[in-house]
Amino acid sequence: MPNLYPDLEAEAASPDSNTLKTLNLVVPFKDKKRGVLAFIANVDTAFEVIDPRNEGTLFKFVLTRIVICM
Repeated sequence: MPNLYPDLEAEAASPDSNTLKTLNLVVPFKDKKRGVLAFIANVDTAFEVIDPRNEGTLFKFVLTRIVICM
């Protein structure tokens, strides 16, 4: 079974400009049903273009973009 989480030990210490541009693809998700697919598509695209060394940074960033409104 593949590991769903990136190797946080192998991530780059400081993100490059491509990584910073990639982070802009992931806009906050605010628990609106029709926005789920767009959010997931943007996250998928970000993981496709990010340098594998920076997947840990992107993973942690994506988690900060999920906002649950109660």
